[in-house]
Amino acid sequence: MIHWGAIGVLLILAFGLNLPLGAWRKTLRKFSPAWFLGIHASIPVLFLARFELEITYWIIPLEIALVVAGQVAGSRLRGSASMLDQAGEVRVGADS
Repeated sequence: MIHWGAIGVLLILAFGLNLPLGAWRKTLRKFSPAWFLGIHASIPVLFLARFELEITYWIIPLEIALVVAGQVAGSRLRGSASMLDQAGEVRVGADS
């Protein structure tokens, strides 16, 4: 039996975990150990979630696609926030 609710939770988790990781990865030097950690940190969490929710392996390609989408979206959100900050339109955390 397919548990659609559990699959939905897993896919939302795959995208949601990688949004902040993608934003963090954007600030790191490419191919550094921390950069690799930013890319791969969600894998053990998603593996355990898939195992605990008893979801079959056919969902893995969709899960990978959402992981990549979360990384890309997070890095773009980080990029657009820094561009706005440089333009002086948005000053997040400024004391003024």
